[in-house]
This record gives sequence, C-alpha cells and structure tokens, in this order.
Amino acid sequence: MAKLLYQGHGSYRITADDGRVLYVDPYAGEGYDKPADIVLITHEHSDHVKGLGVLARKYGVPVYSTRETLEE
Repeated sequence: MAKLLYQGHGSYRITADDGRVLYVDPYAGEGYDKPADIVLITHEHSDHVKGLGVLARKYGVPVYSTRETLEE
C-alpha cells in the first residue's frame, strides 16, 4: 500500500509500493529526504515554487505544473 506523509502547509509526499516518490505542493519542513521521481504543483501560489527549488536542485526531477506557476 502507498504511504502518505503530510509535510505541513498543504504539502505531501506519496511513496508508492515500488518505491517511487511523488511530492505534491512542496513548501518546507521535514520529509524531503527521499529522492523525488515527480513533483506536482497543483495551484499558483509562489510559496510552493520556493519549495520546488529545493527539490529541483537536490534531485533534478520532472515538475508538473502550469506555466504561470513556474513564471512567478
């Protein structure tokens, strides 16, 4: 069964049974220690884009979002 970790401020980490990791709306806090396979930003708040920078630099992962979100 997949595991869900609430990371605060509407941010989650989902770990699939096969070990793949999905971060949803990264922001800050604990739980960013696993390498991400995918990052999903669901809405256009710039605070989640800041959290994305941490993950992108650390793991160089694919990011799925709207263009407008990434331009902020």
